[in-house]
Amino acid sequence: PVAGDVPDGSELVWSPGAEKQFTELIASARAGTTLYVETEQLDSTVLENALIDAVKRGVTVNFTMTNTGEFTDGFNTLKTGGVNVHLYPPNAPIYIQSKAISVNNDTVYIGSTNFTTTSTNADRNVGIITQKKDIVDGLTATLIQDFEGAPAY
Repeated sequence: PVAGDVPDGSELVWSPGAEKQFTELIASARAGTTLYVETEQLDSTVLENALIDAVKRGVTVNFTMTNTGEFTDGFNTLKTGGVNVHLYPPNAPIYIQSKAISVNNDTVYIGSTNFTTTSTNADRNVGIITQKKDIVDGLTATLIQDFEGAPAY
């Protein structure tokens, strides 16, 4: 499909055009819940602001990535905005390459789209949003484990 050409009700998230679906998913996070994010790259002001807005609404936002120097500005923006940023060192036994979001402990995204403007708005990526309990539970447990395993930024 071309940008925005995904059927209504589809669980698929296509890029170009994923930025809107990501911001809507993040905006659906309810106060008092924890939103988990893992990504390999970070340079989207829109998505960074969506995470910070979630913090302002009373959502705990836990963000995990591998510490790559080129994304320091984004890490600083998130941390200043109240996001809990945990980063694995580049030489850690695990490298975060996943692209995943867990919201409200009942909805997850998993796919190939990074938190970058290019990845959401230009490159071809695809992922899925689902509320299937076994997938939500398994993915959320992994995101929690990864977050807890990485040092705070």
